[in-house]
Amino acid sequence: MAAPQDQDRRPRDPVLTYQEYFRGVFIAGLVATSLIFSWIDDAAAHSRTELDEWRVEWVLRADDSLSADLIAEWDDMRARHPFYFDPQPSRPRQTRTSPTWSGNVESWRGLVSLHFPASEVDRALCVIEHESRGNPNALNPRSSAAGLFQFLRSTWNGVPTSISGGSYDSGAVYVPELNVAAAAWLWGRSGWRPWSVRGLCR
Repeated sequence: MAAPQDQDRRPRDPVLTYQEYFRGVFIAGLVATSLIFSWIDDAAAHSRTELDEWRVEWVLRADDSLSADLIAEWDDMRARHPFYFDPQPSRPRQTRTSPTWSGNVESWRGLVSLHFPASEVDRALCVIEHESRGNPNALNPRSSAAGLFQFLRSTWNGVPTSISGGSYDSGAVYVPELNVAAAAWLWGRSGWRPWSVRGLCR
């Protein structure tokens, strides 16, 4: 039978070694996490109002004597609060430029602007582009669609004569001023739904 002291010298259970290893890793993770959150809390310790107050106080102290300690304090605060000391310049807002339409379409911009809101002028010109190519005398050979906005006979006759200037058969549909005015009236009631090309003009 082996002596008791020999039994105490047997190798340690490797499972315990792994447990100790992972315990050490866990503790190290907790310490690292604590340090990170401590740094975050420290960096976010001052609100913008507090920084404004500190800055005024710092300037007053610097006016009395601009010491190396004050400069170090400024550098430290600047490093901890870059959002305050070095704000990123805002990007210039991109504006949408108005397209220039081909053919005679662009020549109707002034007239269209008189009847449509500024936000809808380019879309109205786009509809004219696809409907009539800017030709006020355009007539669809397969239907009664006529004029700049290609009004059907029934649609035109549904517009009040105080706006359309007369019935479809009177020829008023070919007068640019009346055609655009009637289109603006129809748009005001139904949006761009009456024009099948609306999907091409967004």
